[in-house]
Amino acid sequence: QEVPGPKMVNMLPSGKTPMLPHSRLEEIGFAIAAYPLTLLSAGMRAQEQALQLLKEGGDASKLEFDFEALKERVGFTEY
Repeated sequence: QEVPGPKMVNMLPSGKTPMLPHSRLEEIGFAIAAYPLTLLSAGMRAQEQALQLLKEGGDASKLEFDFEALKERVGFTEY
C-alpha cells in the first residue's frame, strides 16, 4: 500500500539499505535522502586532519573557510 506524501530514506554506509545514486532513489519514490553518518564521519576526519597538521606545527588554514564564508555558513550575517 502506498503512503501519501514525500518519502525520506536514511542512507547508512554498511546499513541494510543499499547506497543508491540520487537518480535511482528518486525513481523509486524518495524525495529526501539523509546521510547522517557520512557527514559525521567526514567531519571527524577533517577535524583529525586539522589537529594533526597543528600538532606537527603545520598550517591548517588551507582546510578552513575564510572568515566571511564561515560567518555566512553559520548565520552570523543574519544578526
